[in-house]
Amino acid sequence: MATLGNIQVDGASREVAIRTHAYPNGRLAVILRDDEEGVYGCLSINIPEIPLVEDEFIVSHDGFDEAEVVQLLALGFERTGRTASYGFVRDQPILRVPKEKAG
Repeated sequence: MATLGNIQVDGASREVAIRTHAYPNGRLAVILRDDEEGVYGCLSINIPEIPLVEDEFIVSHDGFDEAEVVQLLALGFERTGRTASYGFVRDQPILRVPKEKAG
């Protein structure tokens, strides 16, 4: 699991580490981890029907919003210009892990 940096969550009251892992199907998982309490949440969501390349992930709609995306962009993550829609969720951003931090 690679650590990609830290972001603020819960209205900037908590800092968590960004780490990568793989879902069982091999797709990129982006995990937020608090070293004191363990896993804070999964920033990515695994929707196998939506095409992605190796270093891309869909930002989960579950408790994450543009505030977290802006922090990721500041760390070098890139917008792909694409979004994902699934179920009742529309236009979740697809991001790319910085090349120097990938894999």
